[in-house]
Amino acid sequence: MIAFLLTIRARSDVHDGTERETLKRWLDRYPMLSDKTVHTWVSTDGSVTCHWGGHSAEHLGGVRYTTTERDKFALFGGRPVLWKGGEADGRTSVDPRTYLRDTAEWSQDLDGRYVVVRIDNDTVYVQTDAAGLFPVYFSRNSEGIQISNMAALVTPVGAQPRPRALAGLLAGGWSITGEPLREGVERLVPGTATSISRDRVVTTAQCGTNYADVLKSTPDYTEAKRLLISLARAFADWPGRATQLALTGGRDSRVIAAILRKADIKPAVVTNAYAGQVGYPETGDVRAARRLSVMLGWEHSATRTRETAAIYSRTHSVLELLQLTSAQTTSLTDIMDVELEPVNSLPILFDGVAGEIGRGAWTAYLGGEHPTGQTVDEMAGSLFEKITPRSPSPLLNSDGKFLIYDWMRNFCREQIERGVALADIPEVLHLERQASWHGPNLSNRDHREDTASLYLSPRIWPHMIGRGGGGHVDGKFHRILLQSFGPDLANMPYETADASWLQDNSVGATMNEERRRNAHRIPIEPIGAILDLARSAAHSDNNHPAWDVLDRGRVVELLRRNPEQVRGVERYQLWSLATALSMPQSFDVP
Repeated sequence: MIAFLLTIRARSDVHDGTERETLKRWLDRYPMLSDKTVHTWVSTDGSVTCHWGGHSAEHLGGVRYTTTERDKFALFGGRPVLWKGGEADGRTSVDPRTYLRDTAEWSQDLDGRYVVVRIDNDTVYVQTDAAGLFPVYFSRNSEGIQISNMAALVTPVGAQPRPRALAGLLAGGWSITGEPLREGVERLVPGTATSISRDRVVTTAQCGTNYADVLKSTPDYTEAKRLLISLARAFADWPGRATQLALTGGRDSRVIAAILRKADIKPAVVTNAYAGQVGYPETGDVRAARRLSVMLGWEHSATRTRETAAIYSRTHSVLELLQLTSAQTTSLTDIMDVELEPVNSLPILFDGVAGEIGRGAWTAYLGGEHPTGQTVDEMAGSLFEKITPRSPSPLLNSDGKFLIYDWMRNFCREQIERGVALADIPEVLHLERQASWHGPNLSNRDHREDTASLYLSPRIWPHMIGRGGGGHVDGKFHRILLQSFGPDLANMPYETADASWLQDNSVGATMNEERRRNAHRIPIEPIGAILDLARSAAHSDNNHPAWDVLDRGRVVELLRRNPEQVRGVERYQLWSLATALSMPQSFDVP
């Protein structure tokens, strides 16, 4: 991982070391890095400085994130790949010298999760990935412009929460609008190239994907298979770094497994099991992934998030991690498996995130009916009810609900102006969700892995959701890939309730009678610690800005429950409530 802080001042200003001290304090508080070294580059005239820290080259297979050449400087973060002649290249893209070359040579060919910074005598150039998986933030004041991949490093002291961002966090558990929580800091738009002249004139160019063009495309499954194999090989091609696959028993990661096998990549398989899940620690996902791993001939291991995990036993430390690494719109529930210790091994982790966009995103992800509407207002209302269902009652009051609904309505209008059909807006919103939910969440995990999300390559989207149709996608994309790459994997059952799943011959064990009974119970997380956190925060700060968008009666009702009474969607409401109320009212420099 890398954490960087870039500053552009007027020419007459002098580099005074303030930013270096800011980053040093951030690193001192960040528990995941044993190396607290701050590195610095300063332009010849002193008007541009870049400070950074992170994993050293020995943890990155000899790769360095930065390079200099006379008055030029280049930096990258994440895991970019570069398309050349129709094939993906994973080596050139992790050589920072690539980005010293003219931007026209590489800017339109990058893929993956990344940021690239290029500085020469005249211009600071920052490019963000099209899927929004590597968030970058900026702030501006009379002294200059600051840019960082860590929102905390560019957030003004004393910055207050945005009511709409708070409403989004409380409604769905993430920044629905994409805004950082704090005022005074903004996010660079995903898939854009931002150029800043030395006199601080900012221009932005789109280098990402036009959703209207994607939705009008005709899927080519033969080409999709070729692209996916090439992309997988490129992601894995980072010498000195291991590959892993996050595998469950579901369709999305199963297809990724089939692609990796076809690409001759042999990852170590990992499956997460959480206390409170049915059958824990032998959950349905663990059992299915183990069987799939045996079929593939790959090593499998399960990681367990116990009742004593940091998320429950050191919750305030986890909250501080969110303050340091996110825009503070990440819910605690999204980092339940976090460990607050330095790690030395940094694998490339393949995952199946966003595979649902190829099988009807909203119905596959949240269930129920697909959002529909004959007018913008109807579509906005349908999408709002998907994100904030009526049952159980939302945590938001009428003001909070309106903030989200009004944004949703404007989002629909903007997409129509860009050529997206009204019926296809839900698919676009789900893609945007990867930038507003998944991307910020990955920033909290940068210390332990670099992710490779094949489904989130814009080059794959035309084959997943081309020809639109209002989300009436039946999973053809997945079926074709599995039948081509892994018919043996396709035939293994998905349903863990089948009687055959009660006997696991791969480990020579049979579920005991207690586990048989538990297999039919509703899973309950050990959520008592989160309930206590929410109660304490609610009682200690009656003037927190979150109360402006919260329904007090609904909050009181939820907080009066016993832990075992908090079920289903209410669990996620509680996680979001605890996160929002526990964040400090104003922001202080780390």
